[in-house]
Amino acid sequence: MVLQGLQRCSRCYCIPLSDMKAAIDEFRAGGYRNEWTFKTTTLRGVGLQASLNCSLDMEKFTLTLKLERNGVVVYDAPILETKPDEIIFAYRFKDVVLDGQAVVVKDKFDKPTFSLDLNALT
Repeated sequence: MVLQGLQRCSRCYCIPLSDMKAAIDEFRAGGYRNEWTFKTTTLRGVGLQASLNCSLDMEKFTLTLKLERNGVVVYDAPILETKPDEIIFAYRFKDVVLDGQAVVVKDKFDKPTFSLDLNALT
């Protein structure tokens, strides 16, 4: 039905129909999983690359922190699970920073949502 609606819309409006169809095909080919990387940053001084990865389905929203050093994953675990409602989860993460010897995920108000002591990684 979405494709039919886009086809009808394209008759009257200039929309990127082929790009939209490709995105829908990619979503279908991926098993209709709604997953994305929110942010990837390098934590200088400790040689880590940090990624905040999101996953959303009908049951829940999951935020996963992944830490890599020289291409080797040293930490990869869910750090936040909520109901699948953006009003509930959207403000709960914004940035990943290094605070002393801890990796800290901060929310939109600069308050820590999650903290991981780097000594626990060794």
